[in-house]
Amino acid sequence: MNGLVSYPDSESDEEEATSECMKSPDSSAVRNLPPPVSVSNQSKRGSTDDIEQHEGRIRSFEHERGNWASYISVTVPYAEDLNELSDSLLEQLNARSTHGHPFHKIDNPHISLTRTLKLRHHWLNDLSLSLESMAALFRSFYVSLRDVDVYVNDERTRTFVGIKVVCGDEQLLKIVNSLNKVLAMYNLPPFYDEPSFHVSLCWCLYDAKGDFTDEFINGLQEVVDDWVKDSERCSFFLVDHILLKAGHKLTTFSLDTT
Repeated sequence: MNGLVSYPDSESDEEEATSECMKSPDSSAVRNLPPPVSVSNQSKRGSTDDIEQHEGRIRSFEHERGNWASYISVTVPYAEDLNELSDSLLEQLNARSTHGHPFHKIDNPHISLTRTLKLRHHWLNDLSLSLESMAALFRSFYVSLRDVDVYVNDERTRTFVGIKVVCGDEQLLKIVNSLNKVLAMYNLPPFYDEPSFHVSLCWCLYDAKGDFTDEFINGLQEVVDDWVKDSERCSFFLVDHILLKAGHKLTTFSLDTT
């Protein structure tokens, strides 16, 4: 059984593609924009969370007026293929679950490159310029998804089942290291020191790690292996941009595709 990893809520010429597929970023080339003077200021509290509106989920931080819950990620293409895999995993998860908390599908599967961030609205323009400059330093590359893994959030209130990145993780880590430098300009937290890059597909409102025996994991892996055979375009795909989701606002930043 793969190790359980704690994470916060967040809520293809193919052989050559995996080598020499990224420039070594020059940190001096990233726009070194100073953070706004109000970077450490706190705004007035906004409305409180209604847990029933979020299927029992609790925010990692309270909503504050002028703050946007945000994250940066890699988009996974061919969502319809992933949706089929999610349905198959969901059927097995809920059939085998013993804790009484149903699993649900993730609405927008992605590969996280940051934690959930608390962004001030007036930072977005400057931050976007920094991200645009940073992303252009990296060449596009390929990612492969395969191994099932189980993750628990920091608060140990939610469990996620997903598939790990088994190729392209070194390139993702280089991007994360550059992102961490940009985030530090705004006093925002870095990503994990040893991240396990993955796509979460299903979740439940409970720390369900006790359910995942080796036999259970192996059964889920068989489902994924069958899917990989039929959905190569989704299990092995090109990463040519990163995505910033700030509230409901989506902004993409292109990697170098030359």
